[in-house]
Amino acid sequence: MSRNRRAIRPKRKRFFVAGEGASEIAFFAAVQAWAEVKDLAVHLVSEDMKGGGAIKMAECAVAAAKRNEARRGSHNGRWAFLDTDTMKLHERQDVVRILGYANIQLVPQNPCFEALLLRHFSGFEHASPTDCSAAQTQLVGRWPSYRKPPGSKDIRERIGFDDAIRYGRVEAGPYAEFLRAIGLLH
Repeated sequence: MSRNRRAIRPKRKRFFVAGEGASEIAFFAAVQAWAEVKDLAVHLVSEDMKGGGAIKMAECAVAAAKRNEARRGSHNGRWAFLDTDTMKLHERQDVVRILGYANIQLVPQNPCFEALLLRHFSGFEHASPTDCSAAQTQLVGRWPSYRKPPGSKDIRERIGFDDAIRYGRVEAGPYAEFLRAIGLLH
C-alpha cells in the first residue's frame, strides 16, 4: 500500500534584517516575496527599530537579534538598514561597532530610505541625492504616487526582482552582499 508522499521542502535559511521603521519593513516583505518567486529557501526575520537615534536603533537591533536567536535559532546573516542623513561620523563608527557585537552588518541608506528605493530604477543606480528631501523629490519623479510609508505591495508593483538585481550588480557594498547572501544575486 502506498502512502501519500509530501514533497520535502528544504529548511529555510534565516536572515535577520532590522530597519528604521515601517518603510523598511515593507521593503523586507517585498524582498521576501522576490525570494519566494525564485523558490529560495530563505526567511527574513524583520525587526522594526521604530526610529530614534542611530545609536539607539543599533542597540535595539542587537537586542532583537539576540532575543530572536535565543527563541528561534541562529541566523545565517544579519543586517541593519539605517539612514545616514542624520548620522555624524563618530556616530556611524559607534553604530558599526555596536552592530558588530552581534555580527550585524550596516547597510547605509545614503542619505535615506527613499534614495535606496530610487537606486532601483533604471538609470538611477548611481543617484546621489544631497539630502532626503532631494531623494524624495527624485523618487516621486519616478513614482508619482509614492507615499511614506509605502506598502510591500506598492513596492513590488513599482520595483521588481530584475530592478533589485540590476542595482545589486552596480552597488558593491553591503546591500549587494545582503542580496548575495540570501541568494537573489549571484
